[in-house]
Amino acid sequence: MRGASRRVTVRPPRERTGAESMIGYSIDKPPSCIRISSWRALAMISGLTIVSGGQTGVDRAALDWALEHHVPHEGWCPAGRWAEDGRLPIRYRLRETASTDPAERTALNVQDSDGTVIFCIDPHLEAGSALTAALARDAERPLLIVPREWGVARAAREILDWIESNHIRRLNVAGPRRSEQPEAGAWARCVLEALGG
Repeated sequence: MRGASRRVTVRPPRERTGAESMIGYSIDKPPSCIRISSWRALAMISGLTIVSGGQTGVDRAALDWALEHHVPHEGWCPAGRWAEDGRLPIRYRLRETASTDPAERTALNVQDSDGTVIFCIDPHLEAGSALTAALARDAERPLLIVPREWGVARAAREILDWIESNHIRRLNVAGPRRSEQPEAGAWARCVLEALGG
């Protein structure tokens, strides 16, 4: 009825977790992130294959992004398809290493790619991320560390420039597992979405 008052219920905002308040979105559901897509970005993305190890956190974010955007993916995972949340689902087309040692998976993914990008919250790398960086440096392979302090727009620009200047076609995406840096996977996913999907 015209002119009738409508009742509006105003709900208080949901309290964000510590991680959500830092990055401004839910860890499980990244927002429709800003997109800096250009013909240049889309051409580079269309020529990429994502290489990743399937661990929770950054690895899984990269694989999920690749699946959703029809970007080819592959990589190595430990024997038994081990990940910290259980056996890695078969939808991730990864090959199993001979051993259950995650270090073997890490080394093979560095070796089988043209370059490695490491997404992280804290730029001081530890555990598997530190090993990944060391292996890339030892092998003199291109390496780019992308801390959250860069912000999405800068991170996306830096990655595109780095991919172009290093002629990356097989991109190893690595970073902390969820139990080490719970927000790192969402950070990686948001930057990947900004590149264009």
